Amino acid sequence: MALEQVDNVVAPARRLPTGIAGWLLLAMLVLAVLRRPAGDVAVWLSGAAAWGAALLLWPRVPHVQRVQVIAILALGTFFGLWGMSRGAVFSLEQALGQNQVILAMLAAVSFLKLVNRPIVEGERIPVGRAAFARTLFGLHVFGATINITAVVIVADRLAAQAPFERLHALMISRGFCLSVMYSPFIAGMGLALALAPGARLEVLALAGIPLSLVGLVLTYVMLSRAEPAKVDAFKGFPIHLESLWMPAVLAVCVLLLHRVYPELSILTLISVSAPALVAVTLWRRRGWRAGNRRLRDHVQYTLPDMSGELLLFLSAGVLAAGLTGLFATFGNWTPFDTLDAGAASMTLAGIVALGIAGIHPIVCVSFSPRCWRPSTRIPTCWPWCSSPDGPLAAR
Repeated sequence: MALEQVDNVVAPARRLPTGIAGWLLLAMLVLAVLRRPAGDVAVWLSGAAAWGAALLLWPRVPHVQRVQVIAILALGTFFGLWGMSRGAVFSLEQALGQNQVILAMLAAVSFLKLVNRPIVEGERIPVGRAAFARTLFGLHVFGATINITAVVIVADRLAAQAPFERLHALMISRGFCLSVMYSPFIAGMGLALALAPGARLEVLALAGIPLSLVGLVLTYVMLSRAEPAKVDAFKGFPIHLESLWMPAVLAVCVLLLHRVYPELSILTLISVSAPALVAVTLWRRRGWRAGNRRLRDHVQYTLPDMSGELLLFLSAGVLAAGLTGLFATFGNWTPFDTLDAGAASMTLAGIVALGIAGIHPIVCVSFSPRCWRPSTRIPTCWPWCSSPDGPLAAR
């Protein structure tokens, strides 16, 4: 009995730092959204909240990732000190604020888990090729909105129904990864939109969505031909069209708000729209008290789960700030004079090589823009779309 009482006392004490970190992450989200009207004050406070949460969540991070974060921070500090020894100024504001909008977006999107779980308990399990296709496309749509959580939900359900084989792994990995081609809710795409000057989601989607659809069709055809018997007996995941309403409403809200407030980035609008839609939905479904309880629990117990992404983005900001200061001392030297096909190919090869070596691609994407000189070119594959005479030009 005495041991049980001790456990009951210790458990809340262990959860306390995690709960505080969750509220700090919420503060980071709110302050990052307010950085435009509030200015530098919001940037500094948001950065302080993010680093405070990172320190509290440090014990939760796996050892391998801790080593990686320490190495990135050490490199950023080294480059920063090197630049300072040559007369450069290390931009602490850049180190704190470069990836704040991305982190705020990731925190905001995590709220979608509260209302967008595509699980129907007790429903008959679909079987066959139609079930395989429906699971593939459904996972893709949910993954484009609720991120890696969709992979976990679908994979757990499929593994409980049948032995998890190579067919399942290929379907899930390809279905989810193809959403990166256009979804701003994925960290990599959100980072690219934030770092590429003048990048526009609607233009990118014109290329990304058709390519992802082609990829999904090819995945279905290739896997069906490679293992026809397993596809015929495939036990799928029950997904309904009515459960797609949240992704659709969120996308429409973000695009409409962007037309009304073009000065606000897509990521900022997502950071505002996602929690707001979730809160309204919970209050409507469960009432004021129960809805607020779910929101509070999410902040205290689920937001801290982004500890890995938090530390990676914060350390990447330090590395980028260090490189920026160092390059400035060499007359703003960069490895490439412009971003053309050759420079892009070499940069991509470097990111892949560093990824194989264990460096997270998010970190590479964060500092890769420092490798090119600023360009006035339109950063899309279809420049005519956003030209003054193009179909997407402001009228």
